[in-house]
Amino acid sequence: MIAFVKGTLTEISALGAVVDVGGVGMNLLTSANALKGKKVGDQVQVPTVMVVREDHMSLYGFADVDEKEMFLLLQTVSGIGPRMALNAISVMGEQKLSKAIANSDIGSLTSVPGIGKKGAQRLILELSDKIASPKNAIPGSWRDSLIAALVGLGWSRKDAASAAQQVETPDNEADLSDSLRAALKILSSNR
Repeated sequence: MIAFVKGTLTEISALGAVVDVGGVGMNLLTSANALKGKKVGDQVQVPTVMVVREDHMSLYGFADVDEKEMFLLLQTVSGIGPRMALNAISVMGEQKLSKAIANSDIGSLTSVPGIGKKGAQRLILELSDKIASPKNAIPGSWRDSLIAALVGLGWSRKDAASAAQQVETPDNEADLSDSLRAALKILSSNR
Protein backbone atom coordinates (compact mmCIF):
# COMPACT_ATOMS: atom_id res chain seq x y z
CA MET A 1 0.00 0.00 0.00
CA ILE A 2 2.60 2.56 1.05
CA ALA A 3 5.87 1.80 -0.77
CA PHE A 4 7.94 4.52 0.89
CA VAL A 5 7.68 7.54 3.15
CA LYS A 6 9.50 10.77 2.24
CA GLY A 7 9.68 13.76 4.52
CA THR A 8 11.31 15.35 7.54
CA LEU A 9 12.45 13.15 10.39
CA THR A 10 10.80 14.60 13.51
CA GLU A 11 11.37 11.92 16.13
CA ILE A 12 13.65 8.90 16.66
CA SER A 13 13.03 6.34 19.40
CA ALA A 14 14.15 2.83 20.27
CA LEU A 15 11.09 1.42 18.50
CA GLY A 16 11.19 3.51 15.35
CA ALA A 17 10.66 7.04 14.12
CA VAL A 18 8.15 9.65 13.07
CA VAL A 19 8.43 11.23 9.63
CA ASP A 20 6.49 14.40 8.80
CA VAL A 21 4.94 13.86 5.37
CA GLY A 22 3.12 17.01 4.29
CA GLY A 23 2.03 17.86 7.81
CA VAL A 24 1.08 14.28 8.77
CA GLY A 25 3.32 12.41 11.22
CA MET A 26 3.87 8.86 9.96
CA ASN A 27 4.89 6.52 12.79
CA LEU A 28 7.35 3.89 11.51
CA LEU A 29 8.61 0.75 13.22
CA THR A 30 12.11 0.60 11.77
CA SER A 31 15.00 -1.81 11.45
CA ALA A 32 18.19 -0.94 13.33
CA ASN A 33 19.86 0.29 10.12
CA ALA A 34 16.92 2.20 8.64
CA LEU A 35 17.89 5.58 10.04
CA LYS A 36 21.58 5.00 10.78
CA GLY A 37 23.42 8.31 10.68
CA LYS A 38 20.19 10.33 10.49
CA LYS A 39 19.12 12.95 13.00
CA VAL A 40 15.94 14.89 13.73
CA GLY A 41 15.37 17.49 11.01
CA ASP A 42 16.95 15.46 8.19
CA GLN A 43 15.04 14.80 4.99
CA VAL A 44 14.58 11.04 4.56
CA GLN A 45 13.04 8.58 2.16
CA VAL A 46 12.35 5.25 3.84
CA PRO A 47 11.12 2.11 1.99
CA THR A 48 8.09 0.80 3.88
CA VAL A 49 5.66 -2.10 4.21
CA MET A 50 2.21 -1.59 5.66
CA VAL A 51 0.90 -4.53 7.68
CA VAL A 52 -2.83 -4.57 8.34
CA ARG A 53 -4.27 -6.80 11.04
CA GLU A 54 -7.84 -6.86 12.27
CA ASP A 55 -6.92 -4.96 15.44
CA HIS A 56 -4.23 -2.55 14.13
CA MET A 57 -2.21 -1.20 11.19
CA SER A 58 1.57 -0.82 11.33
CA LEU A 59 4.06 0.78 8.98
CA TYR A 60 7.51 -0.82 8.93
CA GLY A 61 10.55 1.09 7.60
CA PHE A 62 13.85 -0.18 6.22
CA ALA A 63 17.33 1.00 5.25
CA ASP A 64 16.89 -0.11 1.63
CA VAL A 65 14.81 -2.23 -0.72
CA ASP A 66 16.88 -5.36 0.04
CA GLU A 67 15.93 -5.16 3.73
CA LYS A 68 12.31 -4.65 2.72
CA GLU A 69 12.37 -7.72 0.46
CA MET A 70 13.99 -9.82 3.21
CA PHE A 71 11.25 -8.66 5.63
CA LEU A 72 8.55 -9.82 3.20
CA LEU A 73 10.35 -13.10 2.51
CA LEU A 74 10.81 -13.93 6.20
CA GLN A 75 7.08 -13.57 6.80
CA THR A 76 6.36 -16.37 4.31
CA VAL A 77 7.76 -18.80 6.90
CA SER A 78 5.16 -20.18 9.30
CA GLY A 79 5.60 -18.77 12.79
CA ILE A 80 7.45 -15.64 11.63
CA GLY A 81 5.38 -12.48 11.92
CA PRO A 82 6.31 -8.89 11.13
CA ARG A 83 7.85 -8.13 14.53
CA MET A 84 10.01 -11.27 14.46
CA ALA A 85 11.08 -10.52 10.86
CA LEU A 86 12.03 -6.95 11.79
CA ASN A 87 13.88 -8.23 14.86
CA ALA A 88 15.88 -10.71 12.74
CA ILE A 89 16.85 -8.00 10.25
CA SER A 90 17.80 -5.60 13.05
CA VAL A 91 19.95 -8.15 14.90
CA MET A 92 21.73 -9.75 11.93
CA GLY A 93 21.33 -7.39 9.00
CA GLU A 94 19.97 -8.45 5.62
CA GLN A 95 23.27 -9.74 4.18
CA LYS A 96 24.31 -11.82 7.21
CA LEU A 97 20.78 -13.21 7.43
CA SER A 98 20.83 -14.22 3.75
CA LYS A 99 24.25 -15.81 4.16
CA ALA A 100 23.21 -17.70 7.32
CA ILE A 101 20.13 -19.13 5.59
CA ALA A 102 22.00 -20.02 2.39
CA ASN A 103 24.79 -21.71 4.40
CA SER A 104 22.40 -23.47 6.82
CA ASP A 105 24.07 -21.70 9.77
CA ILE A 106 21.71 -22.59 12.62
CA GLY A 107 24.04 -21.08 15.24
CA SER A 108 23.87 -17.61 13.70
CA LEU A 109 20.11 -17.76 13.23
CA THR A 110 19.51 -18.77 16.85
CA SER A 111 21.38 -15.62 17.96
CA VAL A 112 18.17 -13.73 17.11
CA PRO A 113 15.97 -13.51 20.22
CA GLY A 114 12.82 -15.55 19.65
CA ILE A 115 14.32 -17.90 17.06
CA GLY A 116 15.21 -21.28 18.50
CA LYS A 117 16.75 -24.29 16.82
CA LYS A 118 13.46 -25.47 15.30
CA GLY A 119 12.67 -21.98 14.04
CA ALA A 120 16.13 -21.70 12.47
CA GLN A 121 15.69 -25.09 10.79
CA ARG A 122 12.30 -23.99 9.46
CA LEU A 123 13.82 -20.78 8.06
CA ILE A 124 16.56 -22.73 6.31
CA LEU A 125 14.17 -25.35 4.97
CA GLU A 126 11.62 -22.87 3.62
CA LEU A 127 13.96 -20.12 2.39
CA SER A 128 17.27 -21.66 1.32
CA ASP A 129 16.14 -22.09 -2.30
CA LYS A 130 14.66 -18.58 -2.39
CA ILE A 131 17.73 -16.92 -0.85
CA ALA A 132 20.26 -18.67 -3.09
CA SER A 133 19.49 -16.73 -6.23
CA PRO A 134 21.87 -15.15 -8.71
CA LYS A 135 20.86 -11.71 -7.35
CA ASN A 136 22.07 -12.62 -3.86
CA ALA A 137 24.98 -14.86 -4.79
CA ILE A 138 28.31 -13.14 -5.21
CA PRO A 139 30.25 -15.41 -7.52
CA GLY A 140 33.78 -15.96 -6.27
CA SER A 141 34.76 -18.65 -8.76
CA TRP A 142 33.47 -20.33 -11.88
CA ARG A 143 31.87 -23.00 -9.65
CA ASP A 144 29.95 -20.34 -7.66
CA SER A 145 28.84 -18.78 -10.93
CA LEU A 146 27.74 -22.18 -12.21
CA ILE A 147 25.72 -22.85 -9.04
CA ALA A 148 24.10 -19.40 -9.29
CA ALA A 149 23.19 -20.06 -12.94
CA LEU A 150 21.64 -23.46 -12.12
CA VAL A 151 19.64 -22.00 -9.22
CA GLY A 152 18.48 -19.25 -11.57
CA LEU A 153 17.22 -21.97 -13.91
CA GLY A 154 15.08 -23.41 -11.12
CA TRP A 155 17.26 -26.13 -9.57
CA SER A 156 17.61 -26.29 -5.80
CA ARG A 157 20.87 -24.99 -4.35
CA LYS A 158 21.69 -28.46 -3.01
CA ASP A 159 21.24 -30.15 -6.41
CA ALA A 160 23.09 -27.33 -8.19
CA ALA A 161 26.06 -27.57 -5.81
CA SER A 162 26.16 -31.35 -6.18
CA ALA A 163 26.19 -31.14 -9.98
CA ALA A 164 28.79 -28.35 -9.97
CA GLN A 165 31.13 -30.52 -7.88
CA GLN A 166 30.93 -33.25 -10.54
CA VAL A 167 31.82 -30.93 -13.43
CA GLU A 168 35.50 -30.69 -14.33
CA THR A 169 37.24 -27.33 -14.15
CA PRO A 170 37.07 -25.82 -17.64
CA ASP A 171 40.15 -24.58 -19.51
CA ASN A 172 38.60 -21.11 -19.75
CA GLU A 173 36.89 -20.40 -16.43
CA ALA A 174 35.26 -17.25 -17.83
CA ASP A 175 33.22 -19.33 -20.31
CA LEU A 176 30.52 -21.14 -18.35
CA SER A 177 28.54 -22.51 -21.31
CA ASP A 178 30.28 -25.92 -21.47
CA SER A 179 30.18 -26.30 -17.68
CA LEU A 180 26.50 -25.35 -17.64
CA ARG A 181 25.69 -27.94 -20.33
CA ALA A 182 27.61 -30.62 -18.40
CA ALA A 183 25.88 -29.76 -15.13
CA LEU A 184 22.44 -29.79 -16.78
CA LYS A 185 23.22 -33.21 -18.26
CA ILE A 186 24.14 -34.49 -14.78
CA LEU A 187 21.01 -33.02 -13.21
CA SER A 188 18.68 -34.41 -15.87
CA SER A 189 20.22 -37.89 -15.60
CA ASN A 190 19.64 -37.87 -11.81
CA ARG A 191 15.89 -37.29 -12.17
